Amino acid sequence: MRHLCAIWMLVAQIGNPPEFQNDGKFQTSTSAGVVDGTSHVSANREQINEELVSQLRRLHGSADGVRLIGNRMIPLAEESFRKSGLEIGVVVTKFLSGKEEASAALLCALAKNVKKQNKKLELLPFLGETVGSVPSYSVPMLNIVSEIAAAHAGQSEAQFYWALALLKQSPAKVTEALPHLKLSSELDQKSSKALLELGRQYTILERRTEAIDALEEALRRDGTLAAAEFRLAQLYRLAGNTGKSSEHLSRFQKLQRHP
Repeated sequence: MRHLCAIWMLVAQIGNPPEFQNDGKFQTSTSAGVVDGTSHVSANREQINEELVSQLRRLHGSADGVRLIGNRMIPLAEESFRKSGLEIGVVVTKFLSGKEEASAALLCALAKNVKKQNKKLELLPFLGETVGSVPSYSVPMLNIVSEIAAAHAGQSEAQFYWALALLKQSPAKVTEALPHLKLSSELDQKSSKALLELGRQYTILERRTEAIDALEEALRRDGTLAAAEFRLAQLYRLAGNTGKSSEHLSRFQKLQRHP
């Protein structure tokens, strides 16, 4: 109990929760972000890198290039993708190697040249994840994302990346993004990532009741979300509900010990 109280006091001192991966686990490794021999990679950039590689892995013909990325052989991976004609792989390797502007330019060109809607939809995660990395491309990339997502209005992923692109503008278009996050969570009753983002945005806006509702629903869908447990521990503490705060903190600790 003494240990729990000590951790609870620590949570009380933290203004913002630590960075989490999309699956709700702590960022504990920089390996995914070390693509050029340096370990100076922010947790947010590491998360983007991991998600780009994860999305790339789903595409047919990407296995060899992804394997080279895993071995930190980025130039060889780019050449492999170029030879095989998988241009989105070239986009990703340029981004991973720090050539964000070249990556954004190629991604926008791809989106403009692709005619089939299903192929445009394939580009959406890569646009949504990298928008905002190059300020001069932020608005053009948002326009492309919104066009693709509007054409696939009934798809949860499309709504999620539309929201993400809005949130990555400077300044963030939070008011416009919230309805897309809500719709995304409604369209896919099994997915929790839109709810996690809703919880984060509502927390920032100090709309604590709505943040709690979103995060509790996320946990009903997936009980292994350490991010949701941590945020709820903090939110309930701020609301004066120490019992619920301690309950979620205890679950968070268990998930950290047994992920």
